[in-house]
Amino acid sequence: MAGISKHPLMRVATALLLSLGVVSRAHACTVDDDLDVAAEGVVSSFDIAESRGATKSMSCKLLVPGPHLQVTARRTPSAADMARADKIRALIREALAKYQDYRAALQDGYEIRFPNLNLKRYHFSSRENARASLQVFDPTRPTSLLYEKDHGSYRLIGVMFTAPRVAGEAELDRRFPVSVAPWHQHTNFCLANATPTRRRTARDPRFGPEGTIATAEECAAAGGAFRPVMFGWMTHVDLYDADEKE
Repeated sequence: MAGISKHPLMRVATALLLSLGVVSRAHACTVDDDLDVAAEGVVSSFDIAESRGATKSMSCKLLVPGPHLQVTARRTPSAADMARADKIRALIREALAKYQDYRAALQDGYEIRFPNLNLKRYHFSSRENARASLQVFDPTRPTSLLYEKDHGSYRLIGVMFTAPRVAGEAELDRRFPVSVAPWHQHTNFCLANATPTRRRTARDPRFGPEGTIATAEECAAAGGAFRPVMFGWMTHVDLYDADEKE
């Protein structure tokens, strides 16, 4: 199509703008609501498999704001945003090259979440890096490495960065351009309390990342534990263009 940039990031941005009518999420991995939360150990693997059918339906979704998801304001990515995102991605690829071998990630303290589930992508998370991200942004120390299963092994495809829940949009944008990879945080969770009836409540559609309960009052009435914000801000960044993944 005439007028579309040949830059790979801009091509993705333009295609999404034309096809979806929304601002691009160029090279920002779409969010797995359950996986983000489960990756940090808040929701158990049983909850994921039983209440969300993760082994069949754990697919990426566009970042659509709602009662359980707060998303930074949509912006059209500028050339400067694209250039800065490219620079950060190049830095990450170089610094984290050794993690192409997932065993190196495990040796360096990253922990794989739910290896026995059949998921679209797997979070290898570092609690140390998560704590460090509360103070400063270091693109070479992501909270999570994102992998896909690849012929019995794992292939590195991206990273997840986190930031304090109180961070403003300007601070988030300084870390990674919000126009290229919108930041999001999970909100208004009602967690089923651990009781002998957990197996029943784990399947209760009122609870969890996409539960029908979204207020403290409703959660208290249901006997759950309400969390207005889970963790803090996070964003997913793909490390490779589509043609580089082949």
